[in-house]
Amino acid sequence: MSTILGSIATLVAAAAVFVTWRLGKGQLTIAEQQARTAKPQADTAFDQLRYNLFEKRYAIYKDVQNLIKLTLNESYKEGFRAFDVSPHYVVMDEAIFFF
Repeated sequence: MSTILGSIATLVAAAAVFVTWRLGKGQLTIAEQQARTAKPQADTAFDQLRYNLFEKRYAIYKDVQNLIKLTLNESYKEGFRAFDVSPHYVVMDEAIFFF
């Protein structure tokens, strides 16, 4: 009787090992698929970050360009005030974060 019980216990343990192995293999496959999906998503996010940074840098460039034009074309006029250039100073103060 104990040999039969020992054989049954061995079969149950073997079945448990097989089920555990099969579940682990399935989880590994899912993890590999997730990793393959995450890589292009990370690349896309990085490209978007670079594009956004370029856009912000270009906006700063255009603003400084407008400041130079304003200074050259308007600064000698009587109605020109220092307040007219202050919005450009704000943009230039933020520029340190983008360059």
